[in-house]
Formats: sequence, structure tokens, C-alpha cells
Amino acid sequence: MREQQVKENGVRGAGRLPLLLLLAAAAGCGGERGFGVGFVVGGPTGLALKGWLDAESSVSAAVGWPKGGVALQADYVLHNFRALEAKKGEFALYAGVGGLAWLWDAPTEDQAGVRFPLGIDYIVEGGQVDIFLEVVPTLLVSPATDFVVDAAFGVRFFFK
Repeated sequence: MREQQVKENGVRGAGRLPLLLLLAAAAGCGGERGFGVGFVVGGPTGLALKGWLDAESSVSAAVGWPKGGVALQADYVLHNFRALEAKKGEFALYAGVGGLAWLWDAPTEDQAGVRFPLGIDYIVEGGQVDIFLEVVPTLLVSPATDFVVDAAFGVRFFFK
């Protein structure tokens, strides 16, 4: 759907500033669980980032480069580590709220929305790696109001 809206030219220069701000904000997080960098497949496919704020909350972000654009998203996420048990490592169910921006070559095609990620996170024993799967109901608010549901799968490697 989004790929059909794309022009053949490269991303316009203004799309680089939000990308740099997103990366700088995510790098400021880390908490006791560290800061993670990895990949995500789905909405969008690209770089996945996660910075823990404390033992149960984090900021997650992703940056993707669909043909002719850049996709940016960031979410504040709360984790429930008590809902599921793992013999090794940890499971966490999570829910959050955040925003997205899809910036295309033609500014009239840019999209912005509010995301509500719901997912499950498996943190490998030792906390150096996490694997996540999420479903994300999203209310698009620009250029027109619409409701979409994205899904994503990813892996991140953590630095403490």
C-alpha cells in the first residue's frame, strides 16, 4: 500500500533531520538493561533501537528506507514480566503509544500517525539479545485520517 505511493527519486533532504533526532533521542536511553540495536522486518523493515528507561519501561524506535522514502517511528513502551514465565531468559508482554512519520519524495504524500504497539518480547538469558513480535494498530492523521494495522518481527543486541 505505502510502496505504491512512492516516487522514483531519492528521499528529500528534510527527511534526514527527523532521522538524526530520532537516533540521538534513542541513544540517550539505556537504563540498567542497556541500549539495543538490531533489525526489524515488517512495518517498517530496517534498523530497530531500544533504550530501557527503568526495569519495566523503554523507548523503542525503528528507521526504515522503503523505496523513495524514509520511515520513522518511536514508542514509549511498558513491559509486564509477570504474565509469562520462561525456563531460561525472560518473557514480557508489552503495550505502548508512539508516533510515526513516513516521509516520501513528494511532501504531499507524507504520512503521520499515532501507534499503539502490542507485543511479546523474549529476552535471552543474560540480557544481551531480545527477540520481539508485535502487532501495531495505527491511527493515521495526515494527510487523511485512516486506520491501519502493521506487524513486525525483530532482534536487537544490547550494550550495557
